Formats: sequence, C-alpha cells, structure tokens
Amino acid sequence: LGWFAHPIFSTNGDYPQIMKESVGSRLPKFSDEEIVSIRGSVDFFGLNFYSTKLVSKNPDQNPANPPSFDHDTGVLTSVDPSWTATESWILVVPSGMRSILNWIRLEYGNPPLWVTENGVGTKPGTVDDQRVDFHNAYLNSLLDALGDGCDVKGYLAWTLMDNFEWTAGYTQKFGFYHVDFGSETRTRYAKMSAKVYRNIVRTRRIDPEYRPLPDVIIPSKANASVERSISFLVEFFLLWFFLF
Repeated sequence: LGWFAHPIFSTNGDYPQIMKESVGSRLPKFSDEEIVSIRGSVDFFGLNFYSTKLVSKNPDQNPANPPSFDHDTGVLTSVDPSWTATESWILVVPSGMRSILNWIRLEYGNPPLWVTENGVGTKPGTVDDQRVDFHNAYLNSLLDALGDGCDVKGYLAWTLMDNFEWTAGYTQKFGFYHVDFGSETRTRYAKMSAKVYRNIVRTRRIDPEYRPLPDVIIPSKANASVERSISFLVEFFLLWFFLF
C-alpha cells in the first residue's frame, strides 16, 4: 500500500524508506520537484478492499528468483484455516478492513477516505445468503472503524450486476443482480442481496435477520455451461493476445 500511498499522503513524500533500501537502484527516483508536486495532490484516499492474509518475516527471502516482487517483499503469506472461504479467491475477514482503515488513519494523518470496491464472488443464482453475510459483516467492521475515528466518507459495493471478472470470466458472481447469459437480451434479476443492500441504504441500519426472498428464484446451477464456455473463449483470446 505504501508503494503508491506514501508519495501522496505521507508528510515527507517519496517512497517508503524500507522500500528504497530493499529495491535499491531498480526503484525509479523522484526529483525534489516531483516529491513536492505529488505530495498532497489528491482530494481523498480511494481503497479497494476484498480479503486479508497473514504475513511473517522471511529471513531467507522468498524462493522466487531475484529480482522479483516476491523476493523484494521478504515475507511469507498465509491464511487462518478458521477464516470462511468463498466461491472466489476471497476469504471473509471483516476485521481486516477495520485494521487497514486504522493503519491509514495513523500512518497518513486520517485523510478523507472512500472504500471504492468491496464485494465477494459467490455461486450463481438469486438466493445469495453468503453475499448478504459478507456485506453485513464488512459494513459492521466499517462502522467500528468510524467509531475509532477513521474519516470514511463512503462505501461502494462491488458490484451492481454479474460481470466479467478477469481470468475467471463470467464464472465468478459478484453482482447484486443475476445476469442470464443464456438469454439474447442478458436478462437481469435482482438477488436477495439487492433487496438487503437497498434496505440498508434506505433505513441506514444493518439488520442481520432481514432476508427477503428474491422475486425470481434462480438455482445456483443455472447457465453454468454457457458461462464456462464464454469464460473459456475469453481466456483463450487473452492467452493468445499476451503470447502473440
């Protein structure tokens, strides 16, 4: 985080000292004029937050061949087996959001901050209890951070409707709205989470018991074969693009 945030939000600007020492001559240098120009040059801090990992110092560095990002970090990453897993790469660790928001508050003088992305990939279909649980938990963690004094101005959930998710294509579902990729018109249907999130916005309350059934119930296996085919084609063309 400091790689990008430190030059903008720190008191002195420039990259973090530990980064300059670790990366050395491979790190581009800012001129004095650039340091002054970049420092404080934004209106707010935008944070995309999805998941959490544990890190520990690795005195032998990472096994990747230097120079590399993994070698430069000098840490090992791990996860707590008790953390809840999801259909995507995301582990559900709401406390991680509160932790990073407080780190930003203490490290960078509590800048006004927007959570610009936060969401989870779940199974297809419109009865998405796991997404409801995810947003309820992370919004509660956000409230805890506000209570700690973090200057959080807003929260943007990812995302409105099921969409293209990088190399996972259309197989990972992050949307409040289910998209029927087997339909020529790509028909959208509101999931349970859409109704829950709307209720949170309207009432300004998080009610863990509020679980309205969607108007159209679509099972989790719907259109799975169509989406796998689309995703395979997308991955093929991406691979072709990068190779050639």
